[in-house]
Amino acid sequence: MKHENNNGVYYDLPDRFSHEHEDKYHGCGNGSITIDKASGAVIDMAYLDEDDKPMPEQNIMMHPKAGEILDENDFTITYRANFSCWQACLF
Repeated sequence: MKHENNNGVYYDLPDRFSHEHEDKYHGCGNGSITIDKASGAVIDMAYLDEDDKPMPEQNIMMHPKAGEILDENDFTITYRANFSCWQACLF
């Protein structure tokens, strides 16, 4: 789900990214999210470097280019994002 605050736009990450399911979310860090244009849902996420995932207690690897469009087609859009507290921030 998409949200907006004074800092900018952020998305809730789906529960299916948990360790028990797809094992994608591993705490704070940065990478990319892919959004389905029709539904506005986050359909994929990846850390910037999959071999160097941050520890859950870290909150230091924020990327200054969050919100930058990395890829786009008729159906999806992929942004650079910062991850924190089960959210993908585009700021």
